[in-house]
Amino acid sequence: QLKPRSTTARAVFAQMSLSFGGKQVASEALVLASVAGVAALASVLLPWLQGDEDDEDERVQKMSKRGGRLGTSPVETELATASDLLRPDGFSQSEALQYNKHYLEIAMRATPRDVLEDLQRGNTRFWMCQSRRTDKGVFERRALIAKQAPRAAVLGCCDSRVPVEIVFDQGIGELFVVRNTGACLCSSALASLEYAVHHVEIKVLLLMGHEGCAAIWNALNLDEKSDSYTPALMEQMKFLKAGMDVEGLATLRDHRARDREATIQSIRAQMTLLAGNKAVMEKVRQGKLIICGAMYDVSSGIVDFFEELTKPV
Repeated sequence: QLKPRSTTARAVFAQMSLSFGGKQVASEALVLASVAGVAALASVLLPWLQGDEDDEDERVQKMSKRGGRLGTSPVETELATASDLLRPDGFSQSEALQYNKHYLEIAMRATPRDVLEDLQRGNTRFWMCQSRRTDKGVFERRALIAKQAPRAAVLGCCDSRVPVEIVFDQGIGELFVVRNTGACLCSSALASLEYAVHHVEIKVLLLMGHEGCAAIWNALNLDEKSDSYTPALMEQMKFLKAGMDVEGLATLRDHRARDREATIQSIRAQMTLLAGNKAVMEKVRQGKLIICGAMYDVSSGIVDFFEELTKPV
C-alpha cells in the first residue's frame, strides 16, 4: 500500500480519510470535489501516483522490492503481468487453460481489504484521468472461457452515466456487475449477488448509488395512484421508496443535498436487507467478504465509500 510522497499529500489524504472504514469522507474532501478542487488535488496526487522523473532509479528499485507499480497493489500488479505467458507466435488450448489457472491463483490470494483498496485506487486513477484499463487480447479472452474470477461484485444503477468497469478502471472479467433501475435489491438482483458470493466467491460486494438518479427522484415523489408507470416499474419504485425517510427528506431545501441523502438512504436500506441474509452474512463473519455502500458523483467521477459491513473485531 502506497504512502503519499510529501507533507502536503499526507495532509490531503488525512482530510480525505481514504481508509474509509465506515467513516464519512471529510467535508474538506467534498470541497475538493469541485472542478477547481479536483485540479488542485490532482496536482498533489499525480506525483504520488506517477513519481518524479528525477528519482526514477530509486522508484524502480523500491517498486521491484515490493513487486508492484505506483498506484497499484502487489496483487493487482501480478494480475496485470500474468499475460506475460502470452506467446507472440500463438498459443494452444492447454496454454490458455494454464493462464486461467495462474490468474485464478493470483486472484484468490487477495484479501477482501486488498480488493476494496484496489477498487479505491482504480477510481482515483479514473477521476484523475490516469486510467490503465486496457481491452484484453484474444489469448486472455480465450483463457476466460474456462472460468471467471472477478474479485468484486457491484450492484449499481443502469444509468448510462455510470459505467461501472470504467469508473473503477477495471477490465473484462474483473468485476461481477448487476445493474437495474435505482440499484434496487429486488429478488432477481439478490439472486445474482448470492450467486456471486457463494459460487463465484467474490470478496467485496459493493452497493453503489449515484448523483442525479432519476429513479430515486421518481421513487421519492411517487404517486402510487398514477398510471404513468408499468406494473413492474411501479413495484420497483415502491421498493425504493420504502427505504427512504420521505418526511425527513422533505425538510431539506437544497435539492442536491436532498438528492444525495435520498440515494444514501436507499443504499443503506439495501445494505440492511443484506445484513438480514444469513448465508451472505456468514461470509462476512468469516472474514471472506466485505459489503460496502458507495455514492458515485457523476460530475467529478469520485466514488465515496461511506459505509461497510465487515468481520466483527
